Order: sequence, then C-alpha cells, then structure tokens
Amino acid sequence: MKILVVDDDVQLGRLIGSMFGQLGESEVDCVEDGHEGLRRLRQAAYDLVLLDINMPAMSGVDFAVELGQLQPGKPCIFVTAAASEMAQAAMNVAHEAGVRMLGTLHKPFTLEQLDTLLQEVRSAA
Repeated sequence: MKILVVDDDVQLGRLIGSMFGQLGESEVDCVEDGHEGLRRLRQAAYDLVLLDINMPAMSGVDFAVELGQLQPGKPCIFVTAAASEMAQAAMNVAHEAGVRMLGTLHKPFTLEQLDTLLQEVRSAA
C-alpha cells in the first residue's frame, strides 16, 4: 500500500512513517504542506492519505476539498490535536467534497489506533 502523510510537523511526519513501517507498510511519503501533497498526488497513485487538519498556507480542510475534486473517493484519515467538534466539522466538509473519510486520529495517538484505521483500508482494497 502506498501512503501519503501530509503534516507540517516534520518530526511527527517521520514518526508516523515509522509507525506505518512497524505495521508492515514501507511505501510512505511524507510532505510538509498541502501544496506539495497535491503535487505528489498528481504524480503518483496513493492508496491512503493521512492529513493534518491545522497547517499553514493550506489547511487540511482546504487540502481535502482539493483532494475530493482531484481524486473523488480517496481514503483519508485526519490527524489533529483539535477538539472533537472541530475534527467532526472538518470530516463533514471533506466527506461533502467527495473524500472517503475513515476517521480521525487525535494527537497523541497510539500504534494500535493507527492499525485499526489501517485495517479498514486494507479490508476495503
């Protein structure tokens, strides 16, 4: 499975990449902003996008709207430290834009929580 992680926190992006590696996923690309993430999506086929909601320049919500236009139905997981209500509102917007939202990982999250959402992607493939 090919995974794209879009998070402005470089260290967290590396940690998430390492977590995916522990779960048997080695094809993980990490980028620091939404514009670069969209560029990567235009160049390569990804099976899953893990996306920070709060980023400078392009928010995760704005990215999700673009993603819905670019690749409708793309599986996506939000990552956030925001309140549950804000995360749910972001998920609703992304869903309305055509993104297949699998859930939200609230920072800090565990390997088991990531694995649970990853299993959903694997079973749908």
